[in-house]
Amino acid sequence: MDEMQMLGEFRADAPAADRARLAPAHDRLLAEQDRKPRFRGNWKLTALGAAAAVAAAAVLSTQLGPDPAPPRPQTETPAVTQPRDGQWVYRKVIEWQAPLNFVNDLNPRTDDRAGSPAGWTHETESWTQYGSGKLIRTLPESKQIDRHGITTANWGSPKALRGKIAKLPDEPSALFRALSTIFPVGDGGAGKQSLVDSANYHRVMLAFTEVDDIPPKVRESLFRALGTLSGVTVSKQPVEDAAGRPALAVYEARSEYNLRQELLIDPKTHRYLGERTLYVAGGKLDGKVTTKDTLVRRSALVANKVVDNHSLRS
Repeated sequence: MDEMQMLGEFRADAPAADRARLAPAHDRLLAEQDRKPRFRGNWKLTALGAAAAVAAAAVLSTQLGPDPAPPRPQTETPAVTQPRDGQWVYRKVIEWQAPLNFVNDLNPRTDDRAGSPAGWTHETESWTQYGSGKLIRTLPESKQIDRHGITTANWGSPKALRGKIAKLPDEPSALFRALSTIFPVGDGGAGKQSLVDSANYHRVMLAFTEVDDIPPKVRESLFRALGTLSGVTVSKQPVEDAAGRPALAVYEARSEYNLRQELLIDPKTHRYLGERTLYVAGGKLDGKVTTKDTLVRRSALVANKVVDNHSLRS
């Protein structure tokens, strides 16, 4: 039973009021609806009062007959438009890195030569032209454009990627087949399922990290597909990205050089947030075997939008 039905049946045995008694109250209620609120102090009380007014108006209108209702205010919904080919997808990433020296990958050591025991944080910015895929990015820890990094995006323009990703099927095996044509990485595993699953995992990672705008339905399909891959884990407890936002960590159980790369996904929207790298427990750090995972680096995508130019002021 919904609220309006409950309200209509409340004291159903009471005698109905006649029209002469109800008409003045109905007129006052309609006049009150046309007024602008005179204060905004207690929004909770205002909201409760508005809800009561709507309910009362519905009952009065039912009893009085088909009086014309006042016109509803029009709500403007901004039109969703595709970027123009000459516009740019601007991204800003912040990254924190632990003060560790991995010259010897199997036995890293704490590096405090720079006098920063808490590690280093820097940011990078990039602009990818929507139609052509031309890519410009800044050097880490500076606002200077990396002139050697002016190139084209690895997997095609944002426009092309958006179009392909939007057509991904929902069923996991069909989705993986379609992704293999968008991101042709891996050798197919030569029939070994673990290698096939690993290649599919990296293609899903590329979809999340490389495509600037993934439709919500496709994001859900990609996230569900991860659950069908052997050796892929989604953390039960949220972690934090470099911006301090809660995230689900998605990763492969196997690791290379005792390092585990994690994809960070928003727990509610499943949007891409960033990445983490952990030095897994059991490896040596400063010559001693570790008993817990050590955070090596983490990043956060803090800006992802379409702009008209590639100015550093964007």
